[in-house]
Amino acid sequence: MLYSIKGTVTKKGEGYCIISTGALGFHIIANERTLAGILEGEKSELFCELHIRDSSLELFGFQDEASLSLFKMLISVSRIGPRSALGIMEADTPARIAGAIIEGKAEFLSKTSGIGQKTAERVIMELRDKLNLDELGGSAKTADIDSDVEEVLVHLGYKRGEARKAIRKLGNEPEKLEERIKEALKRLQ
Repeated sequence: MLYSIKGTVTKKGEGYCIISTGALGFHIIANERTLAGILEGEKSELFCELHIRDSSLELFGFQDEASLSLFKMLISVSRIGPRSALGIMEADTPARIAGAIIEGKAEFLSKTSGIGQKTAERVIMELRDKLNLDELGGSAKTADIDSDVEEVLVHLGYKRGEARKAIRKLGNEPEKLEERIKEALKRLQ
């Protein structure tokens, strides 16, 4: 139905943005990763998923097609709604989340607010064989290491959100734990 919306970001709020295109303004629900990548008053394109409920229509937007693809897979899991899927996607990049699912890292997913151990295991069970890490542009090696890097940074006194942002900026290189910690610390200073 709707695949993407391109227009001017007229407003950003907590958990949403308004994109105006022509005579229409679309209220798009997005996670903080997506909202951080768009600026108010600038032209932007978001890839969208329309979720239909009994009493409302909700439009969820993402910066790239990999995020949209992962979101669709997450909401296909029983008992995972769009808000829970958005919460899971806040944990890290799509490639690292997929890597954690492929490797069966339930503790990585259960760090997300509202996702317990049983729900994380259900996500892993239902999606492990469906995910293609290459399509999401990632490496399973760094997904496992990054949870350790995050814990080290938190123990050093950094906020979890700051640690995650620094880790996201690293990409897939370097691959060794010590080197990833050093590079993340450089980005935090």
